[in-house]
Amino acid sequence: MLGILERLASALTSEGILYASFKYGDREFIKDERFFNSYTQERLQSLVDKSPFQIREILILPDTRPSKEDES
Repeated sequence: MLGILERLASALTSEGILYASFKYGDREFIKDERFFNSYTQERLQSLVDKSPFQIREILILPDTRPSKEDES
């Protein structure tokens, strides 16, 4: 993921903003043939600290889709 963040940073202007959305948690997994990275706030901060980005805001919101109520 760090390499991806570095490539995204090089694609943005110097004042560019990256919005990213992740599942909340502390694991990587494959579901329905899709790869997911999930992050806790601490794990995400640790990753971003190694990247060219800085976090301006973190929102942890519940998933409101049916049968996903236990996910954020």
